[in-house]
Parts: sequence; C-alpha cells; structure tokens
Amino acid sequence: MAEFQTLTTRGVAEEVYDILRDKILSCELAPGQRLDVAQISIQLSVSRTPVKDALQRLSVQDLVEIHPRRGTFVSKITPEDVRETFEVREALEVKACDLAAGKLKPETIEKLRGLNQRMFAPDLRFGDHVVLDSELHRTIIESAGNQRLLKMYSELKAHVQIARVHYRSTNWRTHNKTTASEHLSVIDALSEGRGEDARGAMQTHIRNSMQRLISGVLHPSVDSA
Repeated sequence: MAEFQTLTTRGVAEEVYDILRDKILSCELAPGQRLDVAQISIQLSVSRTPVKDALQRLSVQDLVEIHPRRGTFVSKITPEDVRETFEVREALEVKACDLAAGKLKPETIEKLRGLNQRMFAPDLRFGDHVVLDSELHRTIIESAGNQRLLKMYSELKAHVQIARVHYRSTNWRTHNKTTASEHLSVIDALSEGRGEDARGAMQTHIRNSMQRLISGVLHPSVDSA
C-alpha cells in the first residue's frame, strides 16, 4: 500500500501563501478586490488559520492591505507606487552594472542575448514576455555577485509584475524595438567592460520603462496578447 506523508501545518500555510500570491501576481485577484477569509478557507478546504497567516505575510510584502473592521483587500497600484518602486530599482540595477561590467561569463552574455531575442517574438503572449524580461534583469543582478542586492531586487519584483500584468497597454508591442535596443545597449556595454556606458544605458531603460508603466496605470486597458 502506498504511503502518504502527513501534511504539516507549516506545509498547509506555505501552500495557501503560494496560491494566494500567484493569484495576486496574475491578477486573478485584482487590485482593490476584497478577500474573504472564510470563503477562501472553504474553497481551499483548510482552516482559517493558514489563510490568515498567508494574508499577514502578503501584507508585509504590500501585496494586500488589512483594515480592521473593514476587511482585507488586494493592494492597489498607483503612479506613485510605480515611481517609488522604479526609483529603487534604478539604484539597484545601476549598481549591479557597476559590479558586473567586464565580469560576465561568455555563457551569461549568450543567455542575456537569447532572452532579449525571445521576449520579442511576434507570437509571444504578454505574460511570457514579462517572465522573460524579469529573467533578463535578474540575470544581470545575479552577475553582480551581491546577495543582499539580489534579495532587495527580488522583493521589488512582485510589485512591478502586478503593475505590468494588470495595467498593460493594448499597444505594448509598439515599444518592442525600443526596449530590445535598450536591453542590447546594456548587454553590449557589460560584455565589453564599459561600466559607465552600462550604467547610463540601464538608467535610460528603467526611466523609459517607468514612464510607459505609469501611463498604463493612468490609462488601463485589456490586452488580448
């Protein structure tokens, strides 16, 4: 007879957290939506305790807002949220360029070029585009060799992804050539050890991305891609 491992309380809590986080990041749970603890616990067939624990963790990450007597809601995204997030992101990624310039292995450079090419394929869906873009930037951060910097970047990524997925323009593909060129400028400068050029290229790219995203927040629309 097959044996099954007993699911621990910690295991349940982690699973509930992962499920809720994924639904928030994919905007299946949309910004501003109210989250009912009792309903979630029934749908997941768990007690309320792991649901409450998961929501507390998500609150620390600013993914949900808990208001006593009013309820728990998925955090909304505002232009100010985007601006502040991208200002921190700029500081981290520009510093990463300082640390990584001239130190990238040939296979890392090849990976970056491959990601940049794949993320702009004509038949690529928006969600896959976001994943590839995130991997490209994370690879640059990892190449800096600073674990604290990587941790800070990882904590920012969730908020950026929410904004990108929920507030996206129907004409996001029109920016593809510009974004691809910006990425390539960063990759070329890093691979050739031109730290100052890499810094400038990354700064330009992040600031342009911030402006496009803020525009998307102010003028949200549904994208079928």
